Amino acid sequence: MRVFLNYRRDDSAAHSGRLYDRLVHKFGKSNIFMDIDAIMPGEDFERVIEDEIAGCDCLLVMIGDGWLHAKDDHGNRRLENPRDFVLLEIAAALNRGVTVIPVLLDGTVMPPSEQIPDVLQGLLRRQAVSISHASFHHDVDRLIASIERIRQKQSTAGPSIGKHLPKILLACAAIVALVYLVTAERSAPVEEPPPPVTQSTPDPVQPERQPEPQPVIAEAPLPSTRVNAGVVFRFGTLGEYMTAVEQKPRDADLRSDFADALTQAGFHKEALEQLRAAVSLPPNVIGRGFLFRDLAKSLDRMGDLDGAIDAARKSLTNWPSNKEPNCVGASETQLGKLLEKAGDYNGAIAMWQDVKRRQIAWRKSTEFADSCQEQINRIQKAHP
Repeated sequence: MRVFLNYRRDDSAAHSGRLYDRLVHKFGKSNIFMDIDAIMPGEDFERVIEDEIAGCDCLLVMIGDGWLHAKDDHGNRRLENPRDFVLLEIAAALNRGVTVIPVLLDGTVMPPSEQIPDVLQGLLRRQAVSISHASFHHDVDRLIASIERIRQKQSTAGPSIGKHLPKILLACAAIVALVYLVTAERSAPVEEPPPPVTQSTPDPVQPERQPEPQPVIAEAPLPSTRVNAGVVFRFGTLGEYMTAVEQKPRDADLRSDFADALTQAGFHKEALEQLRAAVSLPPNVIGRGFLFRDLAKSLDRMGDLDGAIDAARKSLTNWPSNKEPNCVGASETQLGKLLEKAGDYNGAIAMWQDVKRRQIAWRKSTEFADSCQEQINRIQKAHP
């Protein structure tokens, strides 16, 4: 059971920290996520949020008395900023059908619908729970019990694409076969009735009729590409992907897009299989650097940390020499996080130092390099 804590530091940091500790004790540290806003230079923050939310089963939205009207340094309401991390995380979870639980803190009530963006309106239809400082442990016990019920429901009723794949593929094949037969029947030559017999002499031998060429079935159109891969995919679209992959099994880009759709639908094991196949094929547009980086994310999500580190290293070595430093920096950032997760702190620091040098050389400033140095200082302080 993977749980994501969505909170705003200046509104609910204290409650969120306490709740995080309780959830880690119950479900394990690897299954509780927070602080996604520490996204590093070179990373596509919307893609990172999409990937992280896609791997979770439940999102807890921590709502304190300052959640609704929190403002940025310019005095603008944060929820009105389309790039606000809190907004993006909640919207991504709602779009994917992830279970979203509003957590109301110390008597806070649900905000009125006219004061929150349209993309968050679905939040108002979710049953909320309340947590107060005075009865914190009792309230959290009830919340954990609710999460346990969600886990039990998902484990008994959750769909497995492994069961649906053969049926969907069989249905697609049956439809294609039916179209073929109907088209062939319509285009088949109509035999003329034999002429009436006027004499007893044998009929002359007629030249053998040459068979008409069989109709050619048009190739099924490819589904949406990476440009609009943020759409929530359902079985219909997945069925289109499966048909397309059957027709073009050596298209690495298509398999990568299929993996995106599978991940968004919650089928992480099947997405990993598609990415493994994609990196073994020659890429077209996406590039092997991107393919191995996506494979590393998938392996990490499935708990294969060694495999994820290996894929991240291959991502670094598969960028062309003319690729912009931002792409290479994103792969180094990914590898640095994985190495730290594996306990290789010196290796992680080395990666952050490489990212720092690359950002300074590329941007001619220390704006993003300072963020890299903060990560280095954090690791050195935590693991002297």
